[in-house]
Amino acid sequence: YNGIIYLIGGMNELTGKTSKQVLYFDASKSVWRNGLAIPEGRQFSKAIQVDNKLIVTLGGNDQGKCPANIIFDGKVWSVSKSTPVMYEDCKEVYG
Repeated sequence: YNGIIYLIGGMNELTGKTSKQVLYFDASKSVWRNGLAIPEGRQFSKAIQVDNKLIVTLGGNDQGKCPANIIFDGKVWSVSKSTPVMYEDCKEVYG
């Protein structure tokens, strides 16, 4: 996103809980840094840049749903208004 590599969410293998953590790579110092956390934990999601926004889509949350998109404008995260669907309904999309 805007030339920066991001790692967004994931799952804690010990607890089975999804993560809200965001990391980004600071290429000038070759180090990963903490970014602004996403509003809810997410695993197996995909991210794409559209214009000046980073959109996190698909994946699952702790409720077993494929939730609404999460959108980053460079300063804050927001959640789209689309309705989440059960994980099984979007399983074909991402395996």
